[in-house]
Formats: sequence, C-alpha cells, structure tokens
Amino acid sequence: MNRSRVRTGVLLAVILSSLVCSVARGQTWVWTQRDPAGGTANWRSVASSSDGTKLVACANGDHLYTSTDSGVTWTVRESNRNWRSVASSSDATKLVACAWSGFLYTSTDSGTTWTAGASNRSWYGVASSSDGTKLVACVLGGYVYTGQLALAPTVTTTAISNVTDTTADSGGNVTDDGGDRVTARGVYWSTFANPTIDDDHTTDGTGTATFTSGLTGLRPDTTYYVAAYATNSEGTAYGDDVTLTTPAEETPPEPETAPDLRVTIECATAQAVVGDELTFEIAVENVGDGGATDVLLTVPLPENTEFISAWRAASEAAQAAPLNVSVEITIELGDVAPGEDVQIELVLRALVAGQITVSASATSEQTPTPASAQTTAEVEVEDVDWTIIETITPIHACGVLGPCGVLGIMPVFVLLLLVGLKRRGRTRSSPPRKSAPAGCSVT
Repeated sequence: MNRSRVRTGVLLAVILSSLVCSVARGQTWVWTQRDPAGGTANWRSVASSSDGTKLVACANGDHLYTSTDSGVTWTVRESNRNWRSVASSSDATKLVACAWSGFLYTSTDSGTTWTAGASNRSWYGVASSSDGTKLVACVLGGYVYTGQLALAPTVTTTAISNVTDTTADSGGNVTDDGGDRVTARGVYWSTFANPTIDDDHTTDGTGTATFTSGLTGLRPDTTYYVAAYATNSEGTAYGDDVTLTTPAEETPPEPETAPDLRVTIECATAQAVVGDELTFEIAVENVGDGGATDVLLTVPLPENTEFISAWRAASEAAQAAPLNVSVEITIELGDVAPGEDVQIELVLRALVAGQITVSASATSEQTPTPASAQTTAEVEVEDVDWTIIETITPIHACGVLGPCGVLGIMPVFVLLLLVGLKRRGRTRSSPPRKSAPAGCSVT
C-alpha cells in the first residue's frame, strides 16, 4: 500500500441531470447526490470556497443556488435564467455568474444579492481571482473579457490625539479603493456608537493613503465615538470606532489687574513772603484696573518750612495724622479703588526767602504689582520789605542874635516847645525885638 501523505478534500461534480458531492478520504472519494432544485435540473456549472464548505451552482433555465454546509442544504438565489457558468472567491463571499444571451452577475455577500453588469452577450464561462476582485469571462463566438469587481473601499480609523474640551484630531487610512476611485473620505463622530453619514463629519480629500481630520464643536466632558469613512461608486465603508472623552470645560483664568497710582500737586499761589501759610492740594488717583491697598502718601518736609496741617478733603475724619513731621509727612490713605481720587490739603509755613519745592509720592504694597507715583510743585518765597520814610521840614527864622538865617534850620519840635512855653506865661523880659529881614517868616 502506498503510504504517501493522506489527502483529504471536497469534490463537486456536475452531471447533466444530477449534482453530486464527494469527500476524499485517503485515496477514495465518497460521492453524495445533492438536489438543490428538489429534483433533477440541467446543471451547468459549480464553484467552491477554498475549504469546500461554501458552494454555488447554476442550472440552465433555472436559478442560482448556494450552500454553506458543503451542499447538505441549499438556498435559491437570483431569478430563473439560462445560467452557463459560476465562479467564487476563496472565501465564497464574492461570486460571479453568467447567463446565456444575458448579463454577467456579481455578488459580494455570498450570493444573497446580485448585481447585473456588462452588456447582453452569449456568455459561456467565467472565472475569479481568489479575492474575488478580478474576473474573466468569455463569449461563445466572441471575445474574452476581463474586469475588476468594484467593492466598497477598505479604511481604518486613526487613534485620537490632541484632545481639548472642544476639539480633537483623528483621521484614517484608505488601504484599498475597492476597485474604484475613492471620491470622499474623512471621519464621522457621534455620542452613540457606529456613527454614520447623518452625524457630524469631515471631508478630507479623495483617493487612498492616510489622511488627518480635525474634529470641532465638541462638548466638554463628553464621550464621542469616531469612525473613518471612505466612499466610492459602490458605497461608503467605515473603519472601526475609536472613542474619546473631552475634558471638562477649562475655566478661563481671572484677568490680571494692577493699580496705577498718579499723584498731582497744586498750590494756590506761585509767590509768597516769609511767614505766609502755603496751601498745597495733593491728589492721589488710581487709574489702573486693580485696587491699590494700604496706600501711603509721603511728602518730605521742604527745607525752611514748618508743618501746619494736613487734611483729607471730603472726609468726615479730623485732621490727618502725619508721622515724622520733622523729616517727612507720611499719611496713610488706606485702600484706593480703581477710578478713586483722594484729595489731601497740606498747609506749610514759609520760614526763609527762596524757592520751596514740595514733592510727594504714593505707594501700595499689594501683590502682585506694587504701585507708586511721584510729583513736585514749587513756590517762590520773598523777604518782607519794610520801608521807613523820614521827612525833615526846614524852618527859616530871624533870631535876635543876628540877621535872618543865623539860627539855621531848627527842628519843628524845638519850635513847638518854645511856643508852648510862651503860651504858658513863662517868658522873661528881653531886649527889644529887631525888625525881621525881608523874606523871612516867623512862626
């Protein structure tokens, strides 16, 4: 006995009136009669999957038949035609059949549905590649024709990346166009599994190869299902779903605010004299968009001045309480809100002539941005100018001792004294008075 390798297999044969199947055990074939049509028929052609479990058969003037259990049971397929030949892919999912004076028919779902193709000819035989995408057929008295079975494309879904609360990136890879040009590709996404054309989607070019898709308009803290798709004339194919979950909505950070202090000084007069009290209006304004806390106003005491008072305008508080008045005037203003303007009235006395320069600065120690400002004002002080005017009145008199003018000019008070004595009767006898020269007057 030949002890070569044991061979097993399935053999399908066509007899004009019967269909028989055989299973090989060793070198012996066991044949079993099958009756797909429920009796005899004019069988023309049969085909099988590579493992022999899926079968297809055709009969002239009858139907197409398929089996998924090596011919034990059969299912009637397609309508009654003059079938001549059938062929199958290795997995029996793709089938082709031809009809005499008819068309070529193809199926991509193991014979469940069939599509007519090619023109009406006297088709006599067909054959298929193992993957069922390439076909060949012959016409009696005509030509041999080759064709490619158009299928839906093959596409895979790219992993999700760059996820934010409203966006994400994905894409896909079209590895097979199905025998026809891919006219659209992209990704679909939905909050439900197996998203379709009715859901949100992108359109990212045509043809095969990889592509990138950007998902937008997502909701924060939400799970989505994403699938790549590719479309050709045979339909739309989808890749496997991948999932993503968007993070919770990011709370925008509070806008940074900072105070901006401005200090101005005005004086009622630009000139004064020694001893005058000078009033200075000091304004501290916060023009920033953040509050200034613990604002401190500092005014160095100018040389040759004396501090009199400091008041906060429009305040019910009493006189401000400056510190270190002998060196500088320090006033605590507290918090100054954005847009707030604080007015301080400062009174100093000028002690010495010269120029008085008053400067002031305001600081805030709050975090993160301390604020400060500084300004100056000047006043010119002059000495007090006192002017004493003395008036001497000349008196012309004729004395008894000589001619007019000998006595010279006598002070008025001496003359008045003499007159007063005379009036009081204290005169004594004297020599007779001589006549006064011309031009003299006696008072």
